[in-house]
Amino acid sequence: ITLLCCNIVMQVMFVTILFDKSFLGSPFSDQVIHAQVWRTRSAHDYKHLDLADTSLVTRVCGEDNSLLVSSNQAKLISDINKFLGLQKHSFDMPFYRPGVQLCMLC
Repeated sequence: ITLLCCNIVMQVMFVTILFDKSFLGSPFSDQVIHAQVWRTRSAHDYKHLDLADTSLVTRVCGEDNSLLVSSNQAKLISDINKFLGLQKHSFDMPFYRPGVQLCMLC
């Protein structure tokens, strides 16, 4: 009985931390809106082409480590790829998706 009560208390504390506003941060829908604005305003702008005429959006999606601008967008793409278990330049969903597995575990 004591272990069951301790387990319940720990689970409640864990869920409370996970659903806390400071842990969750801003909603993902806000990130999507910012990404759409970035893509329409500066991602395809000719001013951000590199010497090989590669667009900024191509370098961000390719997780180019030499970016001086748009590092927030590159971080967002990297986080999404890690959550989904995607490799660079891969659009096929793998069977094992670490972020989804973690959410199911919680």
